[in-house]
Amino acid sequence: MPGAEGTRLERWALYPPVFVLALVLSIAQPYPELSLWGVLPVMLVAAAFPLGVALAYGVAGMPRAGGPIGLMVGLAVIYSEIEPIAFALVLASSVVLSAWAKWRAVKVPWAGQLTRAANLGSMALLAFGLVQWGARGFSVPPEWDAGPVPSLGSSGPTPPIYHLLLDGYGDPDWLTAELGCSTTLTRDLEERGFAVPAGATANYPQTLQSVTSVLAMALFDPDAAPTSRATYRAAIANSRVEAALVGRGYHVEQLLSEYSSLRLGTSDVRQVRPYVDFFAYALLPRSVFGSISKLNTGEPSRPLHALHRRQLRWTFRHAADPLSQPATFRFVHVLAPHPPFVIAADGSARVDRSSASIEDGSDWAHKHDGSVEGYADGYCEKLQWLDSELTDLVDRIVADHPDAVIVVQGDHGPGDEVDWAATELEEYHGRFGALVAVRGPDAVRAELYDGMTLVNLYPAVFRGLFGADVPALPDRSFWASWDEPEKLLEVTSELTRTLPSGGPESGGIDR
Repeated sequence: MPGAEGTRLERWALYPPVFVLALVLSIAQPYPELSLWGVLPVMLVAAAFPLGVALAYGVAGMPRAGGPIGLMVGLAVIYSEIEPIAFALVLASSVVLSAWAKWRAVKVPWAGQLTRAANLGSMALLAFGLVQWGARGFSVPPEWDAGPVPSLGSSGPTPPIYHLLLDGYGDPDWLTAELGCSTTLTRDLEERGFAVPAGATANYPQTLQSVTSVLAMALFDPDAAPTSRATYRAAIANSRVEAALVGRGYHVEQLLSEYSSLRLGTSDVRQVRPYVDFFAYALLPRSVFGSISKLNTGEPSRPLHALHRRQLRWTFRHAADPLSQPATFRFVHVLAPHPPFVIAADGSARVDRSSASIEDGSDWAHKHDGSVEGYADGYCEKLQWLDSELTDLVDRIVADHPDAVIVVQGDHGPGDEVDWAATELEEYHGRFGALVAVRGPDAVRAELYDGMTLVNLYPAVFRGLFGADVPALPDRSFWASWDEPEKLLEVTSELTRTLPSGGPESGGIDR
């Protein structure tokens, strides 16, 4: 028989933080692009508060009824966007009631046995989740054959190649005419020797699909598209662009953004410290920590927004750092002008009082009271800051490497008119329009054309730079909802481009 205080498993209500750890792990399971190391910080932060509550009750010797209170608070860490005042009242009430019960020596029947059972049960759930996670390492995502890796030859120059992926940067002409943004980026880049095809278009509306098409230089079969995002992730990690450049003798470097799904396979990866990925951005603002931040600052995601601004500044500061060798392909992903809209045109902090973080489209609207009001203002302000940083970065790259080939690319446009649950949209050009700008030899410029889609970006660069035999693909675009990315609806005919497509035989960009 245990003593009066029972065994440790009966006295200490450890199940609130352990259950929260298991819950975070289960939420992360459907996202194959997440690593355990990427999820672990979120698990620890999420479990910190209920762990503190559980330990406080145990140290104070308060009744084990404190365990359910801790569990409730722990669940709030994951699911609820509880109001700060309600959260403060719940916490204060639990402390007062528990202190009163201890003072009056109130005994809870079967409390020890129930606490022990809850502790063991939560530990079993966590262990099961870890086993499931480990099993993912032995699972192979459905294969998608993008085709053979093209040969880039073995002779001729191998200038450094910079790929600057600007997440959410749409067609500059459309952004000016329809969204009201003030941007001179097209002119600024042309003055710096870039070719900027007019009316360039994404093949897909989602980042993972769009970037896969660019780096794989291939389109999905509309009748047999991948059903798992793990397939897209694997296609990026084993992309034809990267493999072709490595085969030509290039070293691959990457500056990783918060969106860790875009990790190349053989790259030398650099990232800001501390690093916070998209999973933390999506989960923590909706938790009790968002309520604490909102109670203190009025901005639920303020700590994460500060980290996002730090990530952006770090990226632009280091994107022009010295290369490890002259023949280097440096891939830089910038989560801008994509949400969150927390940086003003002058680079100062911009306040966003919602719990939204990196969500876009209808998910962004849902976190802003169901309205897209304010989306255009936030997008355009962030875009203005981005334009200034980008031109400065280009100047620094060219100063160090006058022969550098620089590819500047948006993966899709803004999401103010995007409903992720819809099987089709009323207007497509806003989301599908994409910035494309390339600085390189005249032979590369000759391969670019107005109205081109992103899938033909690297075939054009490789033909012009290396004389490679990489044929152009049909310029087609497809809509896909978030929950069913494999159901592709062709929208090529619905897209109204600024200029008619010239096609790959049009003679290139002469501006």
